[in-house]
Amino acid sequence: MKNSIRHSIGSRLFFYVLSGALVGLGSMSYFFYQALESRAKNEIQGNLSTQVESIEAELSRVEQSLNNLSATVKTLSQQKISEPQIYKALVFDLLQQGSPLTTGFGFGQTPFKVVTERQWYWPYFYLDKNTPGQIGTRLPPPHEGIRYAELAQEDEYYKQEYYTKVLAGGKNVWLEPYQWHGITMTTYTGPIFNDQREALGVAGLDVNVTAIGEEVKAPVTWGGGYFYSYDWVADRLD
Repeated sequence: MKNSIRHSIGSRLFFYVLSGALVGLGSMSYFFYQALESRAKNEIQGNLSTQVESIEAELSRVEQSLNNLSATVKTLSQQKISEPQIYKALVFDLLQQGSPLTTGFGFGQTPFKVVTERQWYWPYFYLDKNTPGQIGTRLPPPHEGIRYAELAQEDEYYKQEYYTKVLAGGKNVWLEPYQWHGITMTTYTGPIFNDQREALGVAGLDVNVTAIGEEVKAPVTWGGGYFYSYDWVADRLD
């Protein structure tokens, strides 16, 4: 159990957003008593396991969402369905059905493989951060909290490493966390193949790591101790 937690993606993200600082435990004199020390350790260990398991559950939903997108794109492609609006609607629906941690969703085709009338096509929906410089356009009500961008025009995705390296790697991967419009994000991404192992494109799903940090700002001991997120501590150490 310890090894599985230590090496899981949930624990990696969990410990990314934690500084390891534990404060507010009350008087240190409590820890002179072996029984109370043992109790505190057990509570901390139990809460850590609970937090990791909760994050793992949400990230399993993330991975399943990406698998669903890849499988559906593959199926539609095999049925010779190539209308771009169908794929756009698919991405939008899966974003709305996904984990609360999901902040963006989309896929980009290899040349002419899915939407056969176009060389490049990447429909991408993401949650509006209300900051300057965001790409794409805001959707009309009742979905004004979501923006849409076509990454072939907006970002020339076919030149970007999130497309070229993932396609070359040939498997699903979690990217290292990065900063984006005021939050820390990570991306779960992977290639889409047909039954002949031809690459149809690359799917990607963005996860809000900052939101994970907010979730773990809860008491971890009966004495009122808290974990602080990595970003919170880093800001104060600068």
